[in-house]
Amino acid sequence: MCFSTNIIEQQALIISDKIIKNSIYKPVSLDFINEKNVGIQDFIMQSRGKELSLVTRVNLVNYEGLQISVEPNENGLMYAMGEISYKDYKKLQNQESKQFIWYFLAISSTFLLISWATIRWFFI
Repeated sequence: MCFSTNIIEQQALIISDKIIKNSIYKPVSLDFINEKNVGIQDFIMQSRGKELSLVTRVNLVNYEGLQISVEPNENGLMYAMGEISYKDYKKLQNQESKQFIWYFLAISSTFLLISWATIRWFFI
């Protein structure tokens, strides 16, 4: 049974494509994990039949001419479609970052507590 090991790259590529197609703003370029910035037209030509690295940002130009970068995730898609403001987008991104930190700390603390209890039970 074969399965793809680059699911994160594929998901970022799918969301990036949705942002490009459904954005109310003008998509300008994409930033990749290897710090490569590719214009939209070049991206469309390169993406045919080729594996690309992880997309980290989609760069959009709003109505005032300001360039705004969004991550290729559901929050970025909602912003690009005009469902939320940029302020709400940043708030959601910060909220997810804080949530990740709390989950990481909770899991790490639980692991350390179990390790301490195991060592205490068997060796003391």
